[in-house]
Amino acid sequence: MREKIKKSCLGFVCALCGALGAIGIVMMLDTVGLGLVEGAEVNIGLSIGVIWFFVILVLLLHIAIHELGHVVFGLCTGYRFISYRFFSFVIQRTKKGVRINRYSVPGTLGQALMEPPKLKDGRIPYIWYNLGGALFNFLLVGVSLAVNAMNDNYFVRTFFTMSILIGLFLGVSNIFPYSEKGMSDGCNILNLHRHPEKIKYFYMQLAMVAQLADGKQWTEMDPEDFKVDENQDKVDSFNLIAYLYRVNMAYANKEFDEARRQVEYLYCNKGNLNAIHQKVVQLEKLFLELIGENRRGTVDQLYTKEIQQFLKAMKYEVSTYRVQMAYEELYNQDDVAALKCYKEGMKRVAKAPYYGEATLEKSLLNFLKEKVEKQISAS
Repeated sequence: MREKIKKSCLGFVCALCGALGAIGIVMMLDTVGLGLVEGAEVNIGLSIGVIWFFVILVLLLHIAIHELGHVVFGLCTGYRFISYRFFSFVIQRTKKGVRINRYSVPGTLGQALMEPPKLKDGRIPYIWYNLGGALFNFLLVGVSLAVNAMNDNYFVRTFFTMSILIGLFLGVSNIFPYSEKGMSDGCNILNLHRHPEKIKYFYMQLAMVAQLADGKQWTEMDPEDFKVDENQDKVDSFNLIAYLYRVNMAYANKEFDEARRQVEYLYCNKGNLNAIHQKVVQLEKLFLELIGENRRGTVDQLYTKEIQQFLKAMKYEVSTYRVQMAYEELYNQDDVAALKCYKEGMKRVAKAPYYGEATLEKSLLNFLKEKVEKQISAS
């Protein structure tokens, strides 16, 4: 109850700040003449409504144009298109051609993935590919300034004024390298510039997604492609991908002890990871605990409210349903709920963005289903 009260108070404060901010913007527009026709009277209520409507439209536009910038600059620097995601809607390249799909990544509103050119002397072009999104935001800001300079219509000028403000905010915040643990494009550039040895992991992630999109399975992968020197390269959000790929290979071969060893090492070093990656590692540890020793105290420690919310945010990810299925069957011993998770998971398998990923998750769901069926027959 106390937590709900805190959330309600926080929501009220945010709404109040938003309303005051909107009023401030209306007054600013009237003062500097950015959004109003000369001599027009300001209707505060109408203006606030118009501003919030335009804010939503402009935000959607800038997110879409940002990801398009990555695609364009990627193509210009030798990359090959893999997928373009806007919220949970995805246009992606597959072995059978281009298709529209749905999946989401918590913490991101969009994403453009491109297959990188081959490594040359351990390097690939990464600056323009990462900068492309913010540069397209700034390009739209420039267009918005030009439109405002030539137009005196209240609605047109207000819309493009919002475009200027939001575009500048998104562009600057995206390229500002606030932390080496961050997930922004600026953080990527900073990391790769300071630590050129991390370029191989940036390349690895994009190259592997391309192989999965083309239909390659984890059982066909070469472990040498994911080699990490644990003595030299401390776990971070860049080389994490190599460890997770090795975990996937272990899952594909049902080598759960090896997967457990890898995940335990990541979990012990999760302090080096950003918040989202920490949750990803915790989910894999939870899954392996459930199908392994299944100690109730350990499961309770891992299956936190924060992790449950993260699972809800990952509703389009197939891995969500195998974790929930394992929890319902092996912890709650609820066969009905477990089979419901299985059915939902198999629906997601059919829509999984990459064939290799779909094959792996399907095998894990079937592995759990066998446990359910044994439990049912035993009872």
